[in-house]
Amino acid sequence: IPGAFLTGIFFMYMLGMTINFVAIFGLILSVGLLVDGAIVVVENADRRIAAGQKPSLAYTAAAKRMAWPIITSTGTTMAAFVPLLFWPGFVGQFMGLLPLTIILVLTASVTMALIFVPTIGSATRRNDSGTETVEDEAGLVDPETETGISGAYVKLLKSALLHPGKIIVATFAMLFIVPTLFFMYGPGLTLNPNEEPRAAMLVVKALGNLSIEEQDRLVGEVERRILDIDDFEHIYVRSGKPPGGGNSDADLIGEIRLIFKQWGGRRPADEILAEVTRRTSDIAGVRIEAKKQLHMTSDIAIELVVSSKNAIALNSAASQIRQIFDAVDGLRNVDDTLPPPGIEWQLSVDRSEAAKYGVDITLVGESIRLITNGLRLGNYRPDDSEDEIDIVVRYPAEYRTVRQLDDIRIETQQGLVPISNFVTREPVQKVAEIERTDARRTITLTAGVLPGVLANEKVKIIKAEIAKLELGRDVDLTFKGEELDSLENSNFLVTAFSMAMFLMAMILLAEFNSFYAVALILSSVILSTIGVFLGLLITNNPFIITQSGVGIIALAGIVVNNNIVLLDTFFLFRKNAMSTYDAILRTGIERLRPVFLTTATTVLGLVPMALQIGVNFFDRSIEFGSPALAFWRHLATAIIFGLIFATLLTLIVTPAALMAQSNFLTWFRELKNRNDPASSGAPLTPAE
Repeated sequence: IPGAFLTGIFFMYMLGMTINFVAIFGLILSVGLLVDGAIVVVENADRRIAAGQKPSLAYTAAAKRMAWPIITSTGTTMAAFVPLLFWPGFVGQFMGLLPLTIILVLTASVTMALIFVPTIGSATRRNDSGTETVEDEAGLVDPETETGISGAYVKLLKSALLHPGKIIVATFAMLFIVPTLFFMYGPGLTLNPNEEPRAAMLVVKALGNLSIEEQDRLVGEVERRILDIDDFEHIYVRSGKPPGGGNSDADLIGEIRLIFKQWGGRRPADEILAEVTRRTSDIAGVRIEAKKQLHMTSDIAIELVVSSKNAIALNSAASQIRQIFDAVDGLRNVDDTLPPPGIEWQLSVDRSEAAKYGVDITLVGESIRLITNGLRLGNYRPDDSEDEIDIVVRYPAEYRTVRQLDDIRIETQQGLVPISNFVTREPVQKVAEIERTDARRTITLTAGVLPGVLANEKVKIIKAEIAKLELGRDVDLTFKGEELDSLENSNFLVTAFSMAMFLMAMILLAEFNSFYAVALILSSVILSTIGVFLGLLITNNPFIITQSGVGIIALAGIVVNNNIVLLDTFFLFRKNAMSTYDAILRTGIERLRPVFLTTATTVLGLVPMALQIGVNFFDRSIEFGSPALAFWRHLATAIIFGLIFATLLTLIVTPAALMAQSNFLTWFRELKNRNDPASSGAPLTPAE
C-alpha cells in the first residue's frame, strides 16, 4: 500500500495534479483494489510453501503463475474507470480526478505485486529448506480433507453443482425482482447527495417602493431576531440591492450572509435554517428565502423555463404554473421571474393629432421629463472636482406628481396646449426586466426541496399537474436544474458503463480466447447490481446518480478480478485432464481464501466512509456523521453491498455456470452420438 500510494502520488505530482478532497477519496477507494494482486501472489506462494517448496522459489513461481491473471484483472479494473475521464460538465470537472487517481495507483500496484512483494517475501523468509518445485498446483488442495469454513463451503458448492440450472435461474430472477422492488418501494432517484454547507444566505424580499431607510429597518428586524442563535460564527448584513443591481430580483431589499461554526460545534444546517425561518415568518410584508451556499451541488433543485413570443400567454401560463408550485408539498424557496405586483404609466402619443399643433415625439418626451428625472441642459466641472456634473432642470417637488402628467402645457405655434389633447395615459403591468432566449420571452420558476424530499418525485407531480392545463401551442416548457442535470449525467454514465464493458470484454477475450468465459465474467458485473439495489433497500437510501452510478462502474472493475483468477485456475485444472466437477471443486477451494481476503480488504477500507466515521490521530478523537464523508457515503455503500453480493456470485453462481456448460456439452454429445453412432466417443470439434 505505501509503495503504490507513493508511486501514484509521484505520478500525480509529475502531471501537475493536487492532493485534494477527490484525490484523497480515490486513494481510499484504491486501498482495497491495489492489494488484490499482492494477495493473490502471496496466497499462492503460501500454499506452495505449505506444500514443501522453498520460500524463495515459491514466491518466484507464484509471481510467474499469477502474472497474467493479475495484469488482466488490473487492466479490466482500469478499463472500468477510463470512460469516467471524459465526464462532461461541472460534475465531470469535479469527479474526473477520481478515476485518474485510481488508474495511477493501480498501475503502480501491478509492479508492487509482481516484483516488489515477491522480492520482500523471499527476503523475509530465509528458510531455504524444502523442495525445488511442487508436482502439481491441483495437489495443493483436497476438497475431501477441508474442514471449518472451507469444509462448509465444499458442502454448499457440491449442492449447487447438483442443481446449476436452478441457481442460474434464481439469480437472474433476482436481477429483475430486486430493482423492481426498489423503484416501487424505495426512496427513488436523485442527482447528488445532501451536502452540509459552511454558509447560507438569507434573501430578504418585500414589495413596495421602499426607501433605503425603510429597507434597512426591515432587514435590521430580521437580523435582530436571529442574532442570538449560537450556531453562527459570523453574520454579514447588507441592505438594498447589490452594487450594480446584477441579476437581483425586483423585490429584493437586502441579504444576510450566515457563516456557520465548524462541524461539531453546531447543529446541522437544515435545523438551523428551520429555526431561522420559524423566527422570521411573522414579519409583516417581508418574505425570506434561506439558501444554502453549496460547493458541489445546487440549492435550486427544480427549475422550469416557460417561453413564448406572446407576452400575455406567457404571463398567464407562468402564473398558473406558479400556483401549482405553491400547492406541491415538500418545496421551499419557490420563486419566479414574473413581474412583481404593481403598475406603471404608459403614455401613448397620437402622432397625427400632435402634428396639427406642430409637436413631435421629442418635444413630448422632454416635457414629460420635467416632472420625472429632469431635462439635462448641459454640464460643468467645479473647481474642486475632476468629474463633470450634469445641469438638470425640472419642476419643483410639489409639481412632480402623476396627476401633473395630465396638466402639462406644451409651447406650440398656437400657444400653450394641454398635453392631454394628443397624449393618453393608461396603467399597465409593471415590468422590472424582460428576459429572452432564442428571440422568445422567458419566465423562470425555481424551487428547492425540504430535507429528505427528492426533486425527481416532485417534478413528476408538477408535470402531471401541468398536463391538465391548457397553456396553448405557443407556450414551451423546459425543465432545467436537477432534472436536466440528472438526464445528462444518467446518459453519460450509461454510455460510460457500456464503454467500460466493451473495453473489459476486449481484455478478457485476449486473455481467455473464449466468448463463454467473457460472457460469464461480464454477467457477474451485471448481476452485482442486485447487491447495490438490495443495499439501498436495506439502508433506505435513494439511488444517487453521481455516486451510486459511479459505484456501479467502479464495482464492475472490482468484480471481474476474482472471476478472472477463478476462471484462470479452472482452465489450468481442466488442461490437466481433470473432470469438470473435480476442477470446479478444487478451484473453489483454492480461490476461497484470496476471494474472501480481497473482498474483506475492499469492504473494510470503505466501511468507515460508509458509516461516516472520521478518526483524528492528532486530537485522538473519533467523529461520527462527518459532513466531509457524507458526500462519498453513497458511493462507498454501493460498492460494499455490491461487492459482498458479487462474492457470493463468484463462489457459487460462477461455478454453477461452469457446471451448467459442462452438462449442456455432455447432453449435446450424447444427442450427437445418438443421431450418429459412428462418431460415438469422439470429442467435439471447435465448430461443433
